[in-house]
Amino acid sequence: MKGEMVSFKSAGKLSVVVEEKKEEFFPKIVNSSENAAQVKEALVLEKNISELGFSENAMVYCEGYQKLTSTYVKLGDVSENLGGMDRDHYKLPQTKGFFTGYNYVCFSENGRVLLFGATSCRRYSTEVRINQEKLQLVQITEGREVHANSELSLESYTVIEGTDKNCVMEKFASFLTEHHPTIPFKEVPDGWCSWYCYGPNVTQKDIMENMAAGKKYHGLKYIQIDDGYQPHMGDWLLQTKKFPSKMKDLCLEIKNAGFEPAMWVAPFIASEKSELLRNHPDWFIKDESGKPLCTADVTFRGWRDAPWYFLDPTHPEAIEYLKHVFRVMKNEWKVNYFKLDANAWGALPFGVRFKKDVTSVEAYRIGMAAIWEACGSDTYLLGCNAPLWPSIGAVNGMRVTADIERNMKTVKSLASQCFHRNWMHNRLWINDPDCLVQEDIATGFRAKIPFLRNVKRNPKHDAMYRYAAAFVRASGGMVLSGDKLFSLNDYDDKIIDKILSAPRKAAEFNEDFSVGITDTEKSREYFLFNSTDKPKTFTLPVTGQILNQFTDEIVSSDGKYNVTIGANDALWLKVKKDK
Repeated sequence: MKGEMVSFKSAGKLSVVVEEKKEEFFPKIVNSSENAAQVKEALVLEKNISELGFSENAMVYCEGYQKLTSTYVKLGDVSENLGGMDRDHYKLPQTKGFFTGYNYVCFSENGRVLLFGATSCRRYSTEVRINQEKLQLVQITEGREVHANSELSLESYTVIEGTDKNCVMEKFASFLTEHHPTIPFKEVPDGWCSWYCYGPNVTQKDIMENMAAGKKYHGLKYIQIDDGYQPHMGDWLLQTKKFPSKMKDLCLEIKNAGFEPAMWVAPFIASEKSELLRNHPDWFIKDESGKPLCTADVTFRGWRDAPWYFLDPTHPEAIEYLKHVFRVMKNEWKVNYFKLDANAWGALPFGVRFKKDVTSVEAYRIGMAAIWEACGSDTYLLGCNAPLWPSIGAVNGMRVTADIERNMKTVKSLASQCFHRNWMHNRLWINDPDCLVQEDIATGFRAKIPFLRNVKRNPKHDAMYRYAAAFVRASGGMVLSGDKLFSLNDYDDKIIDKILSAPRKAAEFNEDFSVGITDTEKSREYFLFNSTDKPKTFTLPVTGQILNQFTDEIVSSDGKYNVTIGANDALWLKVKKDK
């Protein structure tokens, strides 16, 4: 059907027409009537599951709207009850009788891989709807008007089939970056993050103590002051009494110590208690009555300092406020790295915006463009809780996992999330696998962090920390320590230094994600993950000396290396290549 115009679905004098060019499909809505029409969504592709050629045991990966959701199940287990974070947390609309995912879906079985996915996201999000009978790609146009006797261009998509999953994902990435070029940054930013050892109770003293301890690590450059410095969400240029120095002075002190300050900002939300909402309610997305829309009415209250409200990226004065915040931080505080959290709230399809003729994706990109205008192209913008496809070409880096917690279930879950997104690293953006944790800290995050103290290291946790370190290294992405640096021991320091000094290339994994390999010019690294509750033996085709990165033990192999790994444990090996 190359070069031909194909109609997949029609409704009266409205139809979706698709043109194929160089393995991409370019759909558009054609209105052949004398009247304008408002279109909520457009079905651009539909396939019968039975025609795809997979059994019910085939594995299906479907992306989420944002980092918290990713779905990996057997085809026979696909049901409308999946995708809970998008459905239950963000309350994104669902279609009855279908599982609803976003952006792309990939089927794999017995070495065969088949991907369907959106290759652009300028205006419209793409839903992937699946049940046991149908697969649909549906683009959400949010009531966009198609004028009489006219056309409305939609987002492009592709269908890729192959025998190597890594090659399929590489090809998919090439389409995405053609439409949304990657924003480069001079380095993979590494550093320390305050959140996982202090939470919102972080103080200036905490920052200074950890910065002093950070001098012992080569390559640990950024001191990330996370949530807790501001009195309320939205009041980003104000600070609490826990920071007696002006934030500008603290940031300059960080620079003078040889580090770089990094600031946490949630640009598209504000607390009910904030000066921003109290003084400028007109800058916010409205509900049907014309009042600022509360997140609790459409998603949930917010994880802290709630309830929240949606700052409107299409309101000109709200945009100027955002620009002012980032100009002050960039030009006066000398901050060159911003972690942008809760970004999904800038791209959710709820409420009434100042500009009523833009979609949620367009509104989000307007807001991100304003931040870039204020910061300049030499800045590092890290998306967190961000809409994935709307952020392509809008951030340098992206958190690709949920939040780390010091328990094995979470560590394994984050590793799985990360490895399914390893293909994005250094293609769409720099991946952030979340913080490296190596010590027991009783933070009780889910209980609002009642205890912020160190506890004696439990030897039973050693496997968990090996698993965490191996997965962060296998991601090839950012390395941010989430521990109290001054309390780490020599072994912990050694592991940090090894990861910091390693080339930042993401591992490529086998089909079940138990073995990852990273090839560099001088060495090959193996990452072995036993996510089961029983010991597991791995066999590697390795010749030469093998260095265990955790123990520094060296063993030799004559071509076949067998190693048994305990339950819920991991191994990181390094083999030098022959000169």
